[in-house]
Parts: sequence; C-alpha cells; structure tokens
Amino acid sequence: MLAGGHPPIVAEEFRWGGLCPSGAPCVPPMSDAAIVIVDFSSGAPVYVQVTSNSAGVVTATAPAPYPSGY
Repeated sequence: MLAGGHPPIVAEEFRWGGLCPSGAPCVPPMSDAAIVIVDFSSGAPVYVQVTSNSAGVVTATAPAPYPSGY
C-alpha cells in the first residue's frame, strides 16, 4: 500500500484491532482486523488498517498519518 519512492523504512509494527490511545479503555481486538504502523528514516509515521474475510481475502486501507499519542 505504500507508494514507491518513500524514505527507507526503519521500523514496522503490527497490532491486532484498531487505533487506540495509550492507556485508554478500548474495544478488545477482533481477530480479523489489525493495523500496521510504518516508521521511515524521515517524515512522520503512517498506518494502514488491514482486514480479512472468511475466504481469506486481505484488504488494506490507503496509508494515513499515524496520530501522536497512540
């Protein structure tokens, strides 16, 4: 889902569920939904939401800015 020509990736993080601020009471993660957070060597991190259906088809949203504090 990342566009070509982005800065080098320095870290990736996979989390079950959706965005949830640190320390906040959040809905328990569902097994078919997750987010992937990507940190680059320069610029702000981004995330994509990833889901799968019962047939095993995986889809991802377009990258979005990762909000601070999450």
